Amino acid sequence: MSWFTVERLGPTMLLIGGVGCGRTMNAAALAGKYAATAIRVESADGNDIDVRSLGADIEIGLDPDGRTVGELELPAVAGLSGEGFHASMAGRFAVVGDKVRFEQPADTFIGNLFFTVDGTNLRASYTFRDERARSGSVTVVLTRQS
Repeated sequence: MSWFTVERLGPTMLLIGGVGCGRTMNAAALAGKYAATAIRVESADGNDIDVRSLGADIEIGLDPDGRTVGELELPAVAGLSGEGFHASMAGRFAVVGDKVRFEQPADTFIGNLFFTVDGTNLRASYTFRDERARSGSVTVVLTRQS
């Protein structure tokens, strides 16, 4: 799998429920700086990779007006991606009910995720299949810093 060619499995996309389930959020309530506290890839064969411990990072600021700033850094990881990837997280975020979705010009997997609010965390998980028909799941947790 490379960071560029992950294919979402439409109906198998997972949303992790959180404390905010059933409540409508607004952009101003989510405003602040967030940093990744978990970026994990688990393959269908049970191989669990803590990508954050290998140098992956996401820092993203959410403005009350829906704008975002920040950076995404993904390292080359043996058996996962042959090359690293860096992208700007500048763009916008949208709140629909209790779900948060990021929209940036950069083509990253972050735009495929629907995050749920869980206390001071934004959590998302999805199932993937790569170009070699390997599959697994990716989980991202962003924790509010300020």
